[in-house]
Amino acid sequence: MILNACPENMGEYIAACADVCIPSDLAKLTTLVYNIIRIVVPLVLIIIGMVDMARAMIAKNQDEVKKAQQLLVKKAIAGAIVFLLLSLILWSVDILSSTSETDKDKGIVECINALFNNGD
Repeated sequence: MILNACPENMGEYIAACADVCIPSDLAKLTTLVYNIIRIVVPLVLIIIGMVDMARAMIAKNQDEVKKAQQLLVKKAIAGAIVFLLLSLILWSVDILSSTSETDKDKGIVECINALFNNGD
């Protein structure tokens, strides 16, 4: 939702942030960064772990294979935590926006939600 009450020469703003004019481009940027962190970081961690595991298996050294297995498990867990934590944060904001009782609280939560959902 775009807000028209902000200065006209400043471009488009997101409407969820009632008293604050936050550019819609900033909402798009935060959404992009959030999605990159949520999706790319876990994938990169797992891919790097798999490469380490492949190197250890090629070396045919049992100690290196065990270390690589432990490292792969740790990286997979870290990737899952990053994905789930960021998803949990967004889910919490969605829950807060639906349960906020005062307009001020609801406005703040909707503003945060809009920043992570491309200004919608």
